[in-house]
Amino acid sequence: MPSNRFYLNGPLITGNEAILTSHEHHHLKNVIRKSVGSSVELINGKNMLATALISHIERNKTLLTVQSVETQKPHYPPFHLVLGLSHLSKVHIALEKCTELGVSHFTLVPMDLSKKNFIGPKDQVRCHQTIIGALKQCGRLDLPSLEILPNLDALKIPSHIDSVFFGDPRKPLNTLPSAQEKNILFFIGPDSGFSDEEYTLLEKQYSAKGVKLHQNILRFETAAIISTMLFLK
Repeated sequence: MPSNRFYLNGPLITGNEAILTSHEHHHLKNVIRKSVGSSVELINGKNMLATALISHIERNKTLLTVQSVETQKPHYPPFHLVLGLSHLSKVHIALEKCTELGVSHFTLVPMDLSKKNFIGPKDQVRCHQTIIGALKQCGRLDLPSLEILPNLDALKIPSHIDSVFFGDPRKPLNTLPSAQEKNILFFIGPDSGFSDEEYTLLEKQYSAKGVKLHQNILRFETAAIISTMLFLK
């Protein structure tokens, strides 16, 4: 785990000043207690890794000077995970673990059997923070995007997606696609699964193929993790 890595929502340019505020500043100043002159790593979620020296630590911000910047390509093809809204503690587990495993885009959407149908502004911020924390912890440099929709009908399949699947416990176990599938979008239902109407919508409107992930019925967060592992192995 990179212990001295911090996220900056902005450009990383050699020789320029960088400023950490809010959570990142608090973590640097009060948790790991870095001092002026210390070297740290900066990432911005855009496949860039910078080294920087701390020049000033103030009450509400940390100022740094960027020393060097390198760019790396993502390790995985695009994998878009659509998650039926569930209890937020489970959503955070799915966001954290699937960020570590390589998901490139998350969509959260309330579904017919969701027990929660709304994510407030503060919870949206916490979801973003969970993804950023996992990004820093796992060492990847590309920040997954997060989209929150009001309902399933509002989802538009991105043009770069080649194949669409959904978790379907009704199918036989041998329905997993071949390892040749790339640029995938995968639907995971909430804890209670998809409704009959949603099964029809997925198959007809989105031309999605149902696959059974495991011989047992999986919890929401487990299904998210297993689907990511199977398709990004």
